[in-house]
Amino acid sequence: MAQRRDTAWLRRELAVAATCCAVTISAAGIPSAWAQSTQPRASDPAAGSQTQEQSAQGTEARKQDSQAKSGKSAKTQAKSSSKSSAPQVPGLSAADAAQLAALEASPARFDKTLGPRIWDIPFPSYGDTILQDAGGWRSKLAEYGIGLIAWNVSIFQSNLLNGPSVIPNYAYAPSAGAFLPYPKCGRNPSAICAGGQAYLGQQPFGTTDSYATLTYDMNQWGIPDAQIVVGGMFILSSNDAFLKDGWTTVTNLIWNQSFYNKTFEVKLGLMPLNQEFVGVFVGGNFANSFGPSASIPAELGLGMPNGVPAAMVKWNITDKFYNQFAVGRSQPVNGPTGNPFYDEAYLNPNGFRMVPPGTGALIIDEVGYKAKATPTELSTWVRAGGIWNFSDFKDLRNLTSAETVGGSGGVYFLVDQQIWQQAPGSIFTAHRGIYAGFSAMYAPPEVAAFSQYYEGRLYWIGPFDNRPTDMISFVYAHNEVSKYLADGINQIAKDYQPFTDYILPFANYSTNSYTLTYLAHLMPGLYASVGVSYTDNPSIQTFQGQGSALSFLGSITTVF
Repeated sequence: MAQRRDTAWLRRELAVAATCCAVTISAAGIPSAWAQSTQPRASDPAAGSQTQEQSAQGTEARKQDSQAKSGKSAKTQAKSSSKSSAPQVPGLSAADAAQLAALEASPARFDKTLGPRIWDIPFPSYGDTILQDAGGWRSKLAEYGIGLIAWNVSIFQSNLLNGPSVIPNYAYAPSAGAFLPYPKCGRNPSAICAGGQAYLGQQPFGTTDSYATLTYDMNQWGIPDAQIVVGGMFILSSNDAFLKDGWTTVTNLIWNQSFYNKTFEVKLGLMPLNQEFVGVFVGGNFANSFGPSASIPAELGLGMPNGVPAAMVKWNITDKFYNQFAVGRSQPVNGPTGNPFYDEAYLNPNGFRMVPPGTGALIIDEVGYKAKATPTELSTWVRAGGIWNFSDFKDLRNLTSAETVGGSGGVYFLVDQQIWQQAPGSIFTAHRGIYAGFSAMYAPPEVAAFSQYYEGRLYWIGPFDNRPTDMISFVYAHNEVSKYLADGINQIAKDYQPFTDYILPFANYSTNSYTLTYLAHLMPGLYASVGVSYTDNPSIQTFQGQGSALSFLGSITTVF
């Protein structure tokens, strides 16, 4: 029998992966000193906020760049930053200049030198944290070139419909003219079995994922534009079959280096490649964990969320056009359960096993255009890429054999476009407004359980003047199941049901999800999200009476 693969664990994968790809949206408009410190860096892909990196045009940022290039220590830079005044940028309004000055005085000033680089959406700002710089602890670390940030994502999901909460013990088999049992649950946690779960959230599910990342600025040693990043994670899960409970592993062990005034950026070491490519998270906000169910990059082995050996080069062709390429180790694509995320945790529990069984080399290339929102320009992000994995994939054309396909790949295309600016009068509010997005992904049905993925999304960033960093989003997602996998499962059920004492589940050919969420940025370093999601076929293999899923979604994200 083929390994079961469902749509729900994909959403969980993305939620975990999102915590590795963090971004903060501009907090301009919140009437407090806290708000001044929550401004993100200018690399926000969706919101396009113009923030600290824009202040590099000012005199203080130019001074810091000059110091870095001359090999002066981060200690000197940190001291000079604390004494900075409002950057004098030609054509900047007095209000925006004052807000830039507030940024320079807040912990967000450490983002430029101590924030990890080259992510498809930026790391959380040091200014968007609960601890801020209380007692000067971040300033003291910065004197020695050290940045430290930690965050936690707690997620809850549960089906609200009056359907079975577990796979039943028995089901009626017409071919046998009798009620037959489902197999008892064994060592394979992903198998359809009596008392198990066919999809995530069929029973109430909760997880708490904790992360910490430390950066070191190599300007301390006279190496400009270089940085070391070290990070790890710890996961608690109420369902070990979908998400490995107690998984403690390395997420980052990286050397970052840029050349020719950041025209080329290089990253070497252990890294989760999904944080560098594709950009599936709605609004570019790490705290918005729900909505997308795009599984194809994960099916093709793109690493998430633990670090894998990899090397990456990004070419900033212009200030808007880029191309980035990486070669690294894939996640298991033909592992014990068929869930690459679980299999990675099972086969590589601490993250230091360089080549676990069932993994091979993976290459990915992405070309994109990213324009940030300004008072005169709407935010746009278009990206397209291809993935090739040299690993051996299970051949879905013959489910009853151990045949494999040597190497396979896929392609993806995504676009996010701001279609209305709500407050274009300031560089700090130009990102607010309504956005529309579309995604399309493909992988060969011979190797990918989900071979086609299409997504449409509509979201509103900063819907209320007194809550300019909240977000409302609606996402529709459609997955096409491999015809070979679905046909094979259904043929097995037809051919073997009369000869077995167990009920054999049938397979669906597609699944559709509709997700509505509201993300509230309650204070610096604290987010809460609630929503509902309806899925018509929540798993590929379906037991009798399973029905659809209407899931309540909730999450709390804290950044320290």
